[in-house]
Amino acid sequence: MMSKEIPIACNLNDRELQERRKNILDKIAASLIDSEELSDGFRYRFPIDDAILQNLITVINLERKCCPFLSFKLNLEAGKNFASLDLTGEQGAKEAIKELFDWNWFMGLAKLKVETVNTPEDYLNFEREADTRHEFLDGEIYQMAGESLPHSRICVNLSGEVRNQLKGKRCEALSPNMKVRTTAASLFAYPDLTIVCGEPIFHDQKKDVLTNPQVIFEVLSPSTAEYDRTTKFQRYRMGNETLTDYILVSQDKPFVEHFFKQTDGNWLYQSYGEIDDVLKIETVECQLSLREIYDRVELTFGTEEFEED
Repeated sequence: MMSKEIPIACNLNDRELQERRKNILDKIAASLIDSEELSDGFRYRFPIDDAILQNLITVINLERKCCPFLSFKLNLEAGKNFASLDLTGEQGAKEAIKELFDWNWFMGLAKLKVETVNTPEDYLNFEREADTRHEFLDGEIYQMAGESLPHSRICVNLSGEVRNQLKGKRCEALSPNMKVRTTAASLFAYPDLTIVCGEPIFHDQKKDVLTNPQVIFEVLSPSTAEYDRTTKFQRYRMGNETLTDYILVSQDKPFVEHFFKQTDGNWLYQSYGEIDDVLKIETVECQLSLREIYDRVELTFGTEEFEED
């Protein structure tokens, strides 16, 4: 008798349960101590606390509905001041665990948390009076990391190339000072470069928060790279129907990742890793060579380093 195949994907369709799952996962992520890779999954360690343990039990019950291909093991060892949660599964489950429960980015992001507020409007009131830039995620305000010289050069190169190619067309490039908001207002962020097509739509009369981005560029920083690649991308693509392209640019090597939406709503992925490669953004008719993107940036190729002229 053949066993029924279980898809390696989240099966949770109820929107309310999905939102509850996300909120609990974020709370758990904020208390993560560390993680350990296992042969068939991952082990996550958390401080022993009644609220944390209750959240872990709740999320296990939710994940059993969402991800029937996973096995869960919650350990509380005598004399230990932490609890460990093992998430394991059969072949193919490990990559799904890494994507669905990528909590390590939160450890780096938590260091940047400066304020807890209740509403997006509280954040905007705070941000519009602040001397430095901050992003908003689920009621928390995070100070943006400082900008390195390579990061700055890449942003200027991208902006210049994109602006030149869009001149006279219906799409335009917006600077890193323009905030982008998701539909549910759970995220307010400052992309390194945004392309909007047609008439820009804003959150309010201040016109400093865009709600209809088409293309978003993020130049990766060590402290937030995983956050940009996982949670932020998830919020962008689920919370902005107009978004068709999400582009990540490494700053220490020639590597560009392009996520682009298909007509059926699914997203595809393509990467570029050679200095002579050309990134093609068909939705806005842009072609960006990596040589131009990394102009004047010191790059590392294996053990060799050189500076683009």
